[in-house]
Amino acid sequence: CRESNDEAALVRMKKLLSESSVTPVETEVNGDFGILKAISRNILDSSTYSTILKQDPTIDSIFSFVGPSRLRDAMSSSYSIYTNTIKAIINGTAKNRSVEIYYHSSVGVMGIPAEARLELPENYSLIQKIGIHFVPVFRNVVESERLLGGALNKNLKYIVFRPATLTNKKASRNIGFSFNETGYRNEMFPLSKAKTTISREDVAEEILRVAELSQEARENYYSNAVYLVEMK
Repeated sequence: CRESNDEAALVRMKKLLSESSVTPVETEVNGDFGILKAISRNILDSSTYSTILKQDPTIDSIFSFVGPSRLRDAMSSSYSIYTNTIKAIINGTAKNRSVEIYYHSSVGVMGIPAEARLELPENYSLIQKIGIHFVPVFRNVVESERLLGGALNKNLKYIVFRPATLTNKKASRNIGFSFNETGYRNEMFPLSKAKTTISREDVAEEILRVAELSQEARENYYSNAVYLVEMK
């Protein structure tokens, strides 16, 4: 969360959580919320992951959320935070132990992660489809998925999430998803029923839902990319 030390990071995380407006749920929520920790480390350094995994044997997964915060970064051909982060995670876990990896990628990537390609879903406008090829950061996203999919550690268990265009709206909890490919006639989820947006809250809830599935159910997601979108 871009702070200089553990204490400052924890303060900022708690502040953001207190300011976050979470959409109410109808079901009763378990009161055991666990413990929030903050550790100040360089996410682009592989030793970060190998060290933390060694220090805390209770960690069973890594959730990666990275991206540009400035337009000039997104338009820079040398901006490589996606690939650099994935390289660090792959190398760091290889030096210690494998854990499940949940990677927040982006719309604009299609195919299985190992063979990812730059492409927007069919229901995006022609201008958007053409424009994406002129935004260098998307090529870095594609390459990061290929790195994850081609990792030498064949025991690596990962799931990639490709949310549609993100919004700050409340969770609709009315979302659709498909694996790896999209299309108007996609059997798993046809785009004719989909918008081109999804709220950040919906994305977070869905990633956590998948992470809490049974081992058997999660195996259906391994090595795949999941497109997430709000339904009409």
